[in-house]
Amino acid sequence: MTLYARCGRRAAPGLTVILALMGSTADAARGQSAVEGITLGAATGTPIGGAYVTLSLEDRVTVVAAVVTSEHGRFRFPDPEPGRYFVSATHIGYALLTHGPIEVRAGERVELELRLKPEPVELDSVVAAAMPETRPTLLDLVGFNDRQKRGVGRFITRADIARRNPRELNDVFRAVPGVRLVPAGPGRLDITLRGGGMRRGASRQYCYPAVFIDGVRTPAGGHYPTYLNETIPPGDVEGIEIYLGPSEVPPIFGGIGSGCGAVVVWTRDARPGREQPARNDAA
Repeated sequence: MTLYARCGRRAAPGLTVILALMGSTADAARGQSAVEGITLGAATGTPIGGAYVTLSLEDRVTVVAAVVTSEHGRFRFPDPEPGRYFVSATHIGYALLTHGPIEVRAGERVELELRLKPEPVELDSVVAAAMPETRPTLLDLVGFNDRQKRGVGRFITRADIARRNPRELNDVFRAVPGVRLVPAGPGRLDITLRGGGMRRGASRQYCYPAVFIDGVRTPAGGHYPTYLNETIPPGDVEGIEIYLGPSEVPPIFGGIGSGCGAVVVWTRDARPGREQPARNDAA
């Protein structure tokens, strides 16, 4: 795709960028700006709902905001500080797309069209032993139930969440042994797992678990908060897997970044059983 002519240069493959002034001079004077856009399938142009989109600083590591796209694939980061940012998007069945840096100026809106390329996802093998009339559930298909039977980790189902009737996702984690809620900014709490706190001199830094949404590793976790409470409402969750330390993390969710454990969230929108198009590697 190409950048719109008024911007005068080419954009990265798979993404269109439109830079436009906000609607009024008053908004510009107040310095209001926004980064917003839509996630689409590169091959089909179909909106991708439930994608995990992050806005990070120019170091590509420090995530300043994260959202999950609407059912129409839309996302918005309102009023970011002026500066240069990277935007990343992930979803099960698609390759991670990162674009930037983009320049955000006071009173301007950056609109992005993120086209994600298909990437097949290898899931745990599933042994079917049900009667012909019994259809496997989402949690069967993603291997959640098989991993739960092994007895390693903590598992939360949609029925568990309904019984707790939580106002926010943090309320779900409060009752899980080995999970702690720690300060992560003014008025914000985030989760760490047992043994995740680290003391360095007089300061205290927390080690956050790796985060997977619908089987896809997100940029959150490690030295940066998980942002789960701010991105996924409890009603959108089908199941949660919590692995308190690296010794508990299954290989499919292991590797670099899982040293403080892992949290895997399966949403009701996950479609792991769908047929995946042939892989088209990013340029």
